[in-house]
Amino acid sequence: YLVDHTGGKGNYVILNGPASSSILERVKGCKNVLAQHPDIKILSDDQNAEGSRDGGLKVFQSLLTRFDKIDAVFAINDPTAIGAQLAAKQL
Repeated sequence: YLVDHTGGKGNYVILNGPASSSILERVKGCKNVLAQHPDIKILSDDQNAEGSRDGGLKVFQSLLTRFDKIDAVFAINDPTAIGAQLAAKQL
């Protein structure tokens, strides 16, 4: 969905989580797909949002101040994505 939505290009961030096997596999799968698109740049993939809404909010707020342009966010679960969405709405 993200690749289609951005036309296979842009600046992406991955909101990671605790190092469990399911999360590691999920992020690995995401990176494998994104690697097939040379116009996609992963700005950050090592920020642990702890799999929570508050973690997603905190980490994405930090990323929004660190990077000028973020086109897409891959979150490891729904609570993390909701936190990131809340951070984006605060702009």
